[in-house]
Amino acid sequence: MRLTSYSIGAFGISFGLPFACYVMTYFTNEVSGCPPPSLLTPSTFTLDKLKQEVGWQGFSGLLNTQSAMATLAYYALSMVLYKIIPTTEINGTKLRSGGKLVYRLNSMSSRELVRCAITDIMSRFPLCAVHYGHSGCWYLCTRP
Repeated sequence: MRLTSYSIGAFGISFGLPFACYVMTYFTNEVSGCPPPSLLTPSTFTLDKLKQEVGWQGFSGLLNTQSAMATLAYYALSMVLYKIIPTTEINGTKLRSGGKLVYRLNSMSSRELVRCAITDIMSRFPLCAVHYGHSGCWYLCTRP
């Protein structure tokens, strides 16, 4: 007996969700309301009219190079930390194929290293400082 699942899966979440977010962003807006008037009259629909109604700025409005570079830097930092931080490796449970996956447990070391970097960066600003409290929490305090 085979069970059938109708979930959207990783592909649907990875590609469908961003598409749905962009559709909601551009079709529900302050320029023409929701939905754009040209979608309500399909007989007179043109792509140029839709672009004008929703305030389409082009694909340059979808990409922020500063945020893309920050994301790539985060991925690069994660890869470097994965390789250089000492870790404990353990074998997982036996898989159907007979093999076992090896897991690297280094998240605590990564977190502490990133925490130190954030503290260093935050301490350079003149209006705030980060303090590690007695209860193990981080506090953002203004300087006198």
